[in-house]
Amino acid sequence: MALNRELTASSVLALVDAVSPRARCRTLQIEDTHCVLTRHASCVTIELSQDDQRTVVLGASSEGEFEAVYVDYRSREPSPQKLDAKSPRSFRDFLAAAWPILVSSVERRALASKADLLTLRTELEREVTVAKIMRIVGLPMVTEKYRSSLVDTEDSGYWHGERLFAFNVETDEHTPSVDVMEEVSPDLRPLFPHTRRSEAVELSGYRFGINEAANGKRSAEFAYCPHTESEWGDLDLESCEHLSAALAA
Repeated sequence: MALNRELTASSVLALVDAVSPRARCRTLQIEDTHCVLTRHASCVTIELSQDDQRTVVLGASSEGEFEAVYVDYRSREPSPQKLDAKSPRSFRDFLAAAWPILVSSVERRALASKADLLTLRTELEREVTVAKIMRIVGLPMVTEKYRSSLVDTEDSGYWHGERLFAFNVETDEHTPSVDVMEEVSPDLRPLFPHTRRSEAVELSGYRFGINEAANGKRSAEFAYCPHTESEWGDLDLESCEHLSAALAA
């Protein structure tokens, strides 16, 4: 697969399609740059972040509209600014270096061994089953105290070392799930790919849940949350990095 290295609306759209043909959000860690690729209602965005202080966001629509903005988190009041020839050179140089590296990484990703992916998928499906999830959410400590990760109280989960474990027991509105999260902080090398947005505590991690089909058949499903302000999205089953991290969790 060959992608266009010129930065245009079509090249941004093509790169998001290559990485995330179906899911709404995908994340990649490319060397020291964290990338978040997101599908919105009328456009796609690629967020490139480095050093927890420098962020560039590329936006493109199918109508050919393209925009690049930057956010300098070192400033007193960070806000998106249009990235153009008059913008600070550090941000222009960052994008000029990060974009071709991202393109090359995605091209290599497309050539990743299908056998490796199949092995990781098989192992994940073997390790995470409906029966195991039901057994965990049926433990007394869960049913009696940590019943829901959706409530903003100390009973929404518990910390064990550097990881937060949260649960959702089965209700009329929700199927059971187990969340494994880790705090993202400047001085902690995170287990999970992440995005830094502020000095506040942020979490990133994986959800192991149960999907119930229309015919009543249940199967394990996997989701990923890149940072606290993001929504849960489907786990990227085409990413060896994500599959390995989910297994480690």
